[in-house]
Amino acid sequence: GVIAKFVDFAKAGLSSATALFGADALIVTEDSLSMLSEGLAAGRPVVALRPKKTKRSEFTETVAYQIGQGWLGSLPIGTINADMVAAALIGLRLPEWTVKGFIAEKIAPFLKAAD
Repeated sequence: GVIAKFVDFAKAGLSSATALFGADALIVTEDSLSMLSEGLAAGRPVVALRPKKTKRSEFTETVAYQIGQGWLGSLPIGTINADMVAAALIGLRLPEWTVKGFIAEKIAPFLKAAD
């Protein structure tokens, strides 16, 4: 397909949320756990671009967990091509939870109590 819009979130600032929720898919550098998590929370397929070298940490364990669940794709940043990105996106499944569902579940008892 064609990239209709490219958003550099480092430059976009606060207005980037519209682009995030309007995207068909997100390609994010693996060092941005917040963008990876926000993409998943927005219910979008996300592919992480990983550097050649990484050090094991809580951060990399979180990314590895997301990859293992099938929620997040991971490709080497230096050698990707369009076919690799397409294959990674096709192989993903979205988490069964959503942020809206999580919030609704947590506030439901309070709403019922207010009735």
